[in-house]
Amino acid sequence: MNTHNAGLRQFAPVGGERAGVRISYSSIVYGLFFFFMWYSYVNGWPYSGRSAAEFEDALSTSTKGDSARQAFFLLMFGLTILFTLANLKAILFRAFQPMLFVLFAWILLSCLWAIDPVTSFKRSVLAIIVAVITINMTAYLGPEKIMDILYKSLISLLIVNFLSVALVPNWAIHLSDEYDEGLIGAWKGIMIHKNVASGVSSVSAIIFFFKFYTRHRLHDLVLTVLAIVFLMGTSGKTSIGFLLPSIAFALAYRWMMLSNHKNKLLLTTLLSIVAVLMIGYGIFRDEIIEVFSNPQSFTGRVAIWNAIIAYGKDHFWLGSGYGSFWQIGEKSPIFWMNIQQMWLTGVAHSHNGFLEMWVTTGIIGLVLSLISGLVMPIIGLFYASREDANIASLYAGIWLFCLLTNLLETRFLTKDSVMWTIMLLSMTSLHIIGGRRRSGNRVYD
Repeated sequence: MNTHNAGLRQFAPVGGERAGVRISYSSIVYGLFFFFMWYSYVNGWPYSGRSAAEFEDALSTSTKGDSARQAFFLLMFGLTILFTLANLKAILFRAFQPMLFVLFAWILLSCLWAIDPVTSFKRSVLAIIVAVITINMTAYLGPEKIMDILYKSLISLLIVNFLSVALVPNWAIHLSDEYDEGLIGAWKGIMIHKNVASGVSSVSAIIFFFKFYTRHRLHDLVLTVLAIVFLMGTSGKTSIGFLLPSIAFALAYRWMMLSNHKNKLLLTTLLSIVAVLMIGYGIFRDEIIEVFSNPQSFTGRVAIWNAIIAYGKDHFWLGSGYGSFWQIGEKSPIFWMNIQQMWLTGVAHSHNGFLEMWVTTGIIGLVLSLISGLVMPIIGLFYASREDANIASLYAGIWLFCLLTNLLETRFLTKDSVMWTIMLLSMTSLHIIGGRRRSGNRVYD
């Protein structure tokens, strides 16, 4: 039996009719998660991008929520619990990440002091539901089957995206009526926005290239090229810039895992990266300060960061409450803060996931986020065993890409965002893979 590809339902198999039911359940959960990922790719509805008018309307009505989306996630939550109930204890044991669940509790608690408590509560519950669905399905199916779902769903998405650009460009390409002139001409395919399309395209390229590298099949190379072509069409500079470093890290980590000194090499690499960053800051300190003193740097992101840092200093410990800073109408602090760039009132997020957690959940939420999103995955990298070199290094590359883009886009704990879902399943997979070595039990995945 190939234990690497076996589903969690088989970790305690029985014979007869019940065995058949167990396999059927695994297939159902596989199909559910495939559909869940597709729903996330298109943000609930194909071509759901926003023109200028639609964007303004979204800002003014964002607190009302979308009943259809809420119903979908509640249904998915119920179904995943139903089909995985028999193995719920094993799932909790294998996939439970204490600091992440403490973070979930903290964002719920932040609703008590939130600027808009009702909106904060709704967004907190949605974020937790999506996270539980992702963690539950990843633990049930195992990292290998989850990767198979990603691989197949991203192939189908890539095909549909190219067909959309060719056949319905008015829907698949950002046009002249966009709220941001910088978006005009950028591809988004069937997806909501070019930033989402670029992030998903980069993840596709990482997976397709790694598949080609490890099994040398020509069609994987073709898929890699196509994913990069679509990525270039999105003009997503952040995703383009972080693609190669993420692939390089995945390949380097795989090489470390196949050596006899993986942990020493990994520790040396991480310490070297920290040292290089510190030395680089010391050498180019004045230039770095100059860049971050210019509000126009990073396409205006510095102006956004300056505003939220100013608010964060005054609300250091608790923040504004989860999901209660941006897109809550005129109650948002950005409307009454002393800012010179009025365009900031139309911004949807902080363009930095960890700064977003600080400004909304305070320093406690930020520390919990750093432990959950940075420290714990790194610990998983140390615990992963040689037998899992291919799958662990692939998830490591995806996790690093999401982490790096989180510095310029808000990825971490962003409710039902597909990039957060991908980041979370990579974090959970690394946790599970690391747990195999700690427990000595490899048959549940």
